[in-house]
Amino acid sequence: MILIADSGSTKTDWRLLVPNGNDGEGVSVMAFATSGINPFFLAGDEIVALLMSELCTQFETAAIQVSISAVDQIYF
Repeated sequence: MILIADSGSTKTDWRLLVPNGNDGEGVSVMAFATSGINPFFLAGDEIVALLMSELCTQFETAAIQVSISAVDQIYF
């Protein structure tokens, strides 16, 4: 799975590309949103805490439950 973030200081829009089946044909796109992530103003531990409290929570409650450990690539 591929996770893509479009982030500013106030909000981050996320797209998760989930492969359809084992044949590699096609993907489903899931959309999520969190608070903004600006590495100039947030320390690493603050970013991790934000992701755990906001993004991982959304993954767990999504129509298709997603495990963060299944993400292979992240583009920020």
